[in-house]
Amino acid sequence: MHKKEATIFSIIFLIFALIGVSLTFTTFSNQGMAEVIFNNYSAATINTDEINNCSVNSSIEGLEQSNDKNLKALDDFQNVCNSFVADRLMIFTEMPIDSASSEYLAQSLGAKLQEFAQYKVEPVVIVEPVNSGQLLNYEDIKNGRYDGFFENFLLN
Repeated sequence: MHKKEATIFSIIFLIFALIGVSLTFTTFSNQGMAEVIFNNYSAATINTDEINNCSVNSSIEGLEQSNDKNLKALDDFQNVCNSFVADRLMIFTEMPIDSASSEYLAQSLGAKLQEFAQYKVEPVVIVEPVNSGQLLNYEDIKNGRYDGFFENFLLN
């Protein structure tokens, strides 16, 4: 194949590929790609002063006095919505790898849980397989290397 033929073949291939992408997008979204792009970029921004309420329930009182960043963020959302937003939040914590980290994590999470209880916000605790920002070895987790430390963490 000569260079000229390869170039023509490539251009034709790209044209058909773009047509195929466009047809697939239109089939699954019921909108053309250009329509979606123009609608997204021309949309007016939402003025939060115009929001009446996000919920019919009243907001959780006193969150602005909280020391916890998650509860303060919830208060910010309630202020935007002028109403209740949620009473369940996820909390992420690390997995203990020794006695010292087990004690420290238990104390810090315990204080956080007490503050959540004070405002009647239900925590969903996610223990990530990391410690000090380092990913833990999954084989060590599977083989129970951290089980004692994790049990101590949960019981404190």
